[in-house]
Amino acid sequence: MKLKKTLSILLGISLLSSLTACKGIEDFLGDLYIEPTTTPTETTTTQPSTGTTNPVITGTTPTTNTGVTPTTNTTTTPITTTISEEDELRYGYLDLDRYEKKEVYKSFYQEVYERLSAFDSSNRNITGAVFGEGEEAETLYQIETITIKNVDINAITHVETEKSYGLEFSEASAILKLVELDHPEFYYMCGTVRATSSTFMNNAKLELLIFVDEEYKDASTRAALKTELNNFRSAVESTFEATDNEKTKVRKIHDYIKAHATYAFLADGVTPDDSNEAHNLMGIVHSGKGVCESYSELFTYLLKSFGINGITATGQGITSSGSGGHAWNLVEIDGKFYGFDVTWNDSTGTDKYYGISKTKLEADHVVTVNDFDYGINYLYAMPTISSTDLS
Repeated sequence: MKLKKTLSILLGISLLSSLTACKGIEDFLGDLYIEPTTTPTETTTTQPSTGTTNPVITGTTPTTNTGVTPTTNTTTTPITTTISEEDELRYGYLDLDRYEKKEVYKSFYQEVYERLSAFDSSNRNITGAVFGEGEEAETLYQIETITIKNVDINAITHVETEKSYGLEFSEASAILKLVELDHPEFYYMCGTVRATSSTFMNNAKLELLIFVDEEYKDASTRAALKTELNNFRSAVESTFEATDNEKTKVRKIHDYIKAHATYAFLADGVTPDDSNEAHNLMGIVHSGKGVCESYSELFTYLLKSFGINGITATGQGITSSGSGGHAWNLVEIDGKFYGFDVTWNDSTGTDKYYGISKTKLEADHVVTVNDFDYGINYLYAMPTISSTDLS
């Protein structure tokens, strides 16, 4: 799996600045290409790869993952109040209840979701614009601007001067990531996120800029892919029987993905495909190929579309020769969460990672939480995983 993460600040005129954080995790069950994640800072960095590992899966015991401790409710179960049926399947949204600023965080999450939903149903064609200067310049396709902070810089308490959220860039970008994890149907989201900072008179404003990948800038392309996604879902649904329970539907969804997917490599058959499509659910839907993100995000999407609670987990997959970035799933069946790794099941032609217990899953799957400076995690807290395998 190849992890991409770049961070930079670009200074311009009129006290304008931009921060960039490229997000994303990539994987393949072959040579695992490892690259660490970082926290946004006011320096320009590009993280290099750190090595490769072999595909042999072992039972090595992982190290314990630690992260920023929430300011409230330290339980790993985020659901603390009565919730709607829709919210019940938005795990990242519910996880925000752990934080002292939960109402602000959830309000921002909802605005991001509503804006992306509006874009998803629109016929907008996006024109590219150049961001940055010199070697840092790049063409990006912006779809949204959201004010996340707007304060009176002369006020002792830095009072907000108009509707905004009082968020830092790290908080806003982390919440944006939660929206993407909860809604893999927003597959077109660009791996780059920017924030522009400007000062005018007494006001200092921070805005989050959201982009789409270049190949998804045209409405006709997105519309055609949405049709393909709907057709894929319908094909899965056609395998259901009226008497199928939740457990049976999970089995059929899992097996349908395995039957219609192969791992995406480049022409050499060794190097994992680094295209954007291979790293979102459209890789399998459109081309029948994808890396672990494509498998796990498609599984999450299909589960939720049929009312089953499933989430994407990201971190390290451990092999006999090391570890590399990976993505898998946790699925709630009859009130308990179990581990699933469709990618490794497909690559090995087995069901070794189907509905497995906490002990078995954590033997070679370690969740990685990227902690920001402001007390909010890049990835949601994991639910309690069943102590026994799915029977």
